[in-house]
Amino acid sequence: MKLKGQKIMLKLMKQNLMSPAEVEHTDINIQDLFSEIMEEKNKNLQNYEKILEEALSHIASQFEDVKNFDFVRVNKKEFRKKIFEKENEINNLWQRAQKGENVMEEFREQVERLKTLYSVIFLKRRFLVIFDPVIQVVALYMQKALQDYILIADTELLQVECQKRLTAEALGIDTETTGLDPLLHKICLIQIATKDHPVMMVDMRELHEEDLTPLQALLTGPALKIFQNAKFDLKMLQQAGLEVKGNLFDTMIASYLLSGGRRIAGGGFSLKAIAKKYLNIDLSKEQQTSNWEGELTAEQLQYACKDAKILLKLRDILRKKLAENNLAETARLEFDCIYSVADIELNGFFLDKEAVNSQKETLIAEIEQAEQEAREELGDINLRSPKQLLPLLQKKTGKKLESTDKEYLKAIGHPLFTKLIDYKEKYKFFKDNFVDIPEKTHRKTGRIHADYNQIGTETGRFTCQKPNLQQVPRKKEIRSCFRPEPGHKFIIADYSQIELRIGAELSKDPVMIDAYSRGKDLHTLTASFVTGKAPEEVTKNDRQLAKAVNFGLLYGAGAETFRKVAKSDYGIEITSKEAVNFRTKFFELYKGVKRWHELTQSRQEYITYTIGGRFRKFSRLEEYKLTDRLNSPDQGTGADILKKAMVLLRPRIAGKAKIVHIVHDEIILEAPEEKAEEVKKILEDTMKEAGQYYIKSVPVEVEGNICNSWAEK
Repeated sequence: MKLKGQKIMLKLMKQNLMSPAEVEHTDINIQDLFSEIMEEKNKNLQNYEKILEEALSHIASQFEDVKNFDFVRVNKKEFRKKIFEKENEINNLWQRAQKGENVMEEFREQVERLKTLYSVIFLKRRFLVIFDPVIQVVALYMQKALQDYILIADTELLQVECQKRLTAEALGIDTETTGLDPLLHKICLIQIATKDHPVMMVDMRELHEEDLTPLQALLTGPALKIFQNAKFDLKMLQQAGLEVKGNLFDTMIASYLLSGGRRIAGGGFSLKAIAKKYLNIDLSKEQQTSNWEGELTAEQLQYACKDAKILLKLRDILRKKLAENNLAETARLEFDCIYSVADIELNGFFLDKEAVNSQKETLIAEIEQAEQEAREELGDINLRSPKQLLPLLQKKTGKKLESTDKEYLKAIGHPLFTKLIDYKEKYKFFKDNFVDIPEKTHRKTGRIHADYNQIGTETGRFTCQKPNLQQVPRKKEIRSCFRPEPGHKFIIADYSQIELRIGAELSKDPVMIDAYSRGKDLHTLTASFVTGKAPEEVTKNDRQLAKAVNFGLLYGAGAETFRKVAKSDYGIEITSKEAVNFRTKFFELYKGVKRWHELTQSRQEYITYTIGGRFRKFSRLEEYKLTDRLNSPDQGTGADILKKAMVLLRPRIAGKAKIVHIVHDEIILEAPEEKAEEVKKILEDTMKEAGQYYIKSVPVEVEGNICNSWAEK
């Protein structure tokens, strides 16, 4: 049995809640709904009385004297007429709104009145009277039919609603919290959207001490779990004692993959920006930072409801676009990796503050000495003030300088800058590593819980912030302060020359492939060729030069750029003539790499692809550099390899170790001392397997170590 005009009512109701682009034609079978309601009428429904009161208040607005209104003997024709008039009025308002007239507020008010009329007609058609069971029925009907959500604050109702959704194909999941730190803040509300039921709004403030087994079963069930920034919600849910299992879909990560590294205009990869781009929906985020600990308002509940519901629609369109762009496998890799990233952030990385403090006195003395020596050359000025320093340097050198940044001064190469650069480097090292990083130690755990951005660069590599643990220098002074818990060890493993091995795979260079296949050291091979020495005569300095040659020229650097990189990154000083000569010899040896460069240069596409199919888009307005076009597929493939290793590793180390840090091609685990050898074998084997999944032409090598600190690696 269908109510007359129900379809248009529901459509208009949705228009009231969402934008025109979201409108769908939806029918609710009232007979089925009524049967369902009657089955549940004796359940614990104490939260619905308030809804009934609101419904009766709306009804009163339609009649002068609600006390004298006879719900049983209501005139059917009168209501039909009222509904017809109201529908026409609303349709006219909607047409005017579409033309740009400012009538949306009036439109919403009239929609509310139409909802009221339908609630009354529903009462009449069921021949109900006002007594206690009917109060429950009316309240539940208003909740289900006239709202898009059901608020759950008791375990009995939680069990009923979770059971209904166990067979759902997908769940759109969102949370509202008291803050952003899962170790300190709490979940107030969990929203779970499905296609066939109202959004389930779980009030965790009321249920925090109750049995959450039904909710846990839903979160670990077979349904696909859809999130926006899943990492955050997974951490918050875990701290609330709720584990999520199974396949994930993250709308933020999906949209990032589809963008090819280019941010969405007007909001990056926020839910608001994504909804606008793919659904043309303007989401209001006014309630995002509202108080979720107090009494929840209708505005807050509608906001929370929308954020969960829209995830289902976004997933449908994003999944299709991922498939169209051959990104389904890459997306699955990224989604599966989210669990490991959440683990890293929750586990944290222990920094021994006592060890930090023991190093400070020596470092401060070194900084003061470097500052004194710099002042002897430059005078009594603030060495950290560009405003004071820049004009002084220009005056002393007679050159127009653009910056006082140490990297810029290094590139200029003036002798006057030597002691200043030394001071700048010492001061920055101290501030970054012995002031900024220790300040980020969490007051609850004593560990550093950094923020790892899973797709932090255009190539797909991780970035790290708050603090940036991926940029901690390889100096013993600081890395020795990162230690495992007592009775535990660090197991640290990294890939050997992974970028060069990927380069061999991408370029199909026969010399590289042969060298790696025979177990030869590529740096020694390169050093021998460019210096003219026999392999056994290659020195440590020759091999360091070869590193600069291999890594500097693999991505197509010119001779002058290569010369600067050799000095800044590898400590090798060469002349411009030597740089040209080494570059020529490199491409004589690795002809396959040269062909790869030439082929890449000749292509007119403004897009690059990794071995796994991840792509990066370049704007035609940008300078489309050869180095970026070569670097992106290589480093992007490296990112895919690391993430593959993290996905494979997680179930294999469960109960044996925990992952505490990653750095591009390096994974650090923390394990009980008695399990260290076992975990080391698992880590090495897993990383090799992940590497060989993408690299077929050459063997992948991994070196693992059992350590008492990060510095021992």
